[in-house]
Amino acid sequence: MGTVCFVGPGRLPDPASPALRGGAFEAQRGRRQRLPIKLDCSPLTSHICLQERNSLMVAKKQTDSSAELRTNEKKWTKPLMEAGWTALPSVIIENQRQLDLTPLDLNIILYLASKWWTAEGKPYPSKNTMAAAMNVHPRTIQKHIASLEAANYIRREERRTEAGSRTNIYHLDGLIAAARPFADEKLLDIKEKTEIRKIRQARKGAPKLKLVKDD
Repeated sequence: MGTVCFVGPGRLPDPASPALRGGAFEAQRGRRQRLPIKLDCSPLTSHICLQERNSLMVAKKQTDSSAELRTNEKKWTKPLMEAGWTALPSVIIENQRQLDLTPLDLNIILYLASKWWTAEGKPYPSKNTMAAAMNVHPRTIQKHIASLEAANYIRREERRTEAGSRTNIYHLDGLIAAARPFADEKLLDIKEKTEIRKIRQARKGAPKLKLVKDD
């Protein structure tokens, strides 16, 4: 017998696939609801099972990303979002004083984040490009990058080819590690507030007791 893989909700595999061993639709309120599907990952069909599972995972990520994009489009408008957007953890912005970041430091970090598209594809913008975007001299950018590197917030990696040096690759692992305690503290605060809110809601729903006097 082969290992059974459980595929969650998402795009259904091709019913004609030899790996498909089960699965159904359930009618509910006039809509079709996908039920979990079992894929038989036997040695003969394991490659098909893997392909189907990967396809479902990609489809789910695309759906989640699309939902997030639509939410941001309502705030920033569709043209601005289609032109590109940047993800930056709020704790870095909220704790820039505690992290001893100057406004230009944060601007540089934001610019690097805007060029960091995948976990593996680290950003490598030139100092001249950053300086032009921020309306400062390239040496000013160089000075602040050196300061960020001294604080272990960023790490530069040289890129060299046969033609010579190219723009540096920037790693933000140090900044992520430095911001982690602030994230942990905020998550703990959120958890505590959630528990307090649950207690208050439970008290509101509890029956009120009346004092009964004996005659």
